[in-house]
Amino acid sequence: MNKVGDVSLTVGIVFLIVQLSTTELSITNTLHQYNLMLNNDASTYISQFLFICFVIAAAAKSAQILLHTWLSDAMQGPTPVSSLLHAATLVVAGVVLLVKVAELVSAVSMTQLQLIGIISALLGGTLALSQTDIKSIIAYSTLSQFGYIISISSLATVSLAYFHVATHACFKAALFMCAGALIHSNYDNQDIRRFGAMLMQMPISYAAMLACSASLITVPYLSGNLSKDLIIEAHYSQFKNVANYAFVLGLLASTLTVIYSIKLLVMAFLSTSNANTTHFSRSHEANSYAIVPITILALLAICLGYLTLGYVVEANLVNDLFIKVEL
Repeated sequence: MNKVGDVSLTVGIVFLIVQLSTTELSITNTLHQYNLMLNNDASTYISQFLFICFVIAAAAKSAQILLHTWLSDAMQGPTPVSSLLHAATLVVAGVVLLVKVAELVSAVSMTQLQLIGIISALLGGTLALSQTDIKSIIAYSTLSQFGYIISISSLATVSLAYFHVATHACFKAALFMCAGALIHSNYDNQDIRRFGAMLMQMPISYAAMLACSASLITVPYLSGNLSKDLIIEAHYSQFKNVANYAFVLGLLASTLTVIYSIKLLVMAFLSTSNANTTHFSRSHEANSYAIVPITILALLAICLGYLTLGYVVEANLVNDLFIKVEL
């Protein structure tokens, strides 16, 4: 899947060089916008072709709809590696690409990217709800959250896209680390149906997972709430039919997020234990090498959005969001 994205990105870059003789984004954006002002049909066709190439590349890296199937297979690696890949590195590449080339594909990108992102968010929530592997649940949650981010990148809202990337990185990395602690404590078992009653055995991991899940499901004033709410409001503010669909589907995907997050917490920590009696009696909290980063990430999942929202809004959000909205 990632090779499909690599090939598509390469084709887009080569085509950009052929048409504009450079890949310097500040120059290509200016030249392309100038050509569009001349009402040149060729420029529109160039935008459409670049849009296809770059969206395929971004969808492959960020595991969006039709190119998402590699995501569950990537869960075979160590959980700390999954924490990095799904929070701050690999899946972020697609978003960064779309934000950087937003002006190049702006002539055709808004409606299509909104639908691709929001449908991916809904698909990710549905898949997460049907999983029993704890890492797969959190991985498909990543698909869902990056669907929101891809959808908002269609509006070229750089600040808002990166804002949700930052808040998502905190609570999703902590969720993966907590999942790793649970798996290790349960003798490498990843099936949540074999967990239960872990609250007494792992209170710190439970507190961290509760805080991060609350941020994920947008409990008011937490980091995830502040960033995701702005995304949903941005869709609603466009006064277009497709934006209304994106708004409704975004709310539905957010509802699915609440359901699978509560399901994970209940089955792992609050329900009756289904584990082997010997294994359950030997379950224990993770050591300090895991607890310290989990605690730091959980605190950021609570307060990062509140601490940085003012800077995001004052910096570029108003210009990005409201000047570029088409009424």
